[in-house]
Amino acid sequence: MPQEKTGKPDAWSDGLWKAYEEFGDFDHVYVQSCNRFLKATLDLYKDPISELILELTQVELEFLDSGVEPHPGDHFDVYRTWYAKHIKWKRPCFCEIDDWFVDPDGDPVADFKEDTGEWVVPTQIRPWFLGASIQLAKRFAKSEVPEPKQGLLSKPKSYNAKQKIQKYLTESGWAVDQLWFENAPEVWFPSQFRRPDESLKDFINGLFKWLNFYMVLQITEKGRTRPHHRKELQGGASDPENKHEEILVRKMFGETNSEIVEAMGDALPKGDPRRAIRERVKLMAEYLGLVPSTGDKT
Repeated sequence: MPQEKTGKPDAWSDGLWKAYEEFGDFDHVYVQSCNRFLKATLDLYKDPISELILELTQVELEFLDSGVEPHPGDHFDVYRTWYAKHIKWKRPCFCEIDDWFVDPDGDPVADFKEDTGEWVVPTQIRPWFLGASIQLAKRFAKSEVPEPKQGLLSKPKSYNAKQKIQKYLTESGWAVDQLWFENAPEVWFPSQFRRPDESLKDFINGLFKWLNFYMVLQITEKGRTRPHHRKELQGGASDPENKHEEILVRKMFGETNSEIVEAMGDALPKGDPRRAIRERVKLMAEYLGLVPSTGDKT
């Protein structure tokens, strides 16, 4: 069986490879943990998640025709209400933090650091879960989310907004690291057409050159602001088989320790499973940026 080739791919420029090494697949272990959290949430609590996306979409629709972006506070108000309604633990959400620095897209903007006297780009959307939800709501508002797939022999089905959101989230996986890299550039520059006097080789090389340039810009720009954790996990990355993220989801939505032990006994230690739940929930919630961690302003 041939081994996967490592190192810079032949079609990549040196500049693209350098940007990828610095920012590409940044903190891949953390992204995997985020996506396990999203999957557990979709598997266990589809209705609350689709409700959040739908309400954020309504915010976007109210401003879409005017061409004006909603104020971040409009998104935060929706999230605060949703959080108070569905999240049952007594942990403050990041919308109560007093040092918000996000733009209307949910992306972080520059934050002035008094100790350095400089404006610094933060490295985390607070919480990243809200940032991902806002981005997805924008796509629904602009009808950029495809209709659910239907079988060729099945009768056409009409999906309401909630069903469509649930179908999309379930089928797409809603991966955290796909927020900005789902599509190749739609327009080739300087021209998407081959000139009559241009050789095929030169035309193809031009496409590769532009794509390399485009991806360097995208990776560099978004790599500086993409969501990632502020707190390391003790003992390193979580083991998927231990289902830390699912334990967190269950706790957030109000399941008791006894209910979690009953549902997930195989993933918990035999000695003191309730203690393990408390420890894993605290560490995972801070790791994923869902609640403030030690040192955050409140």
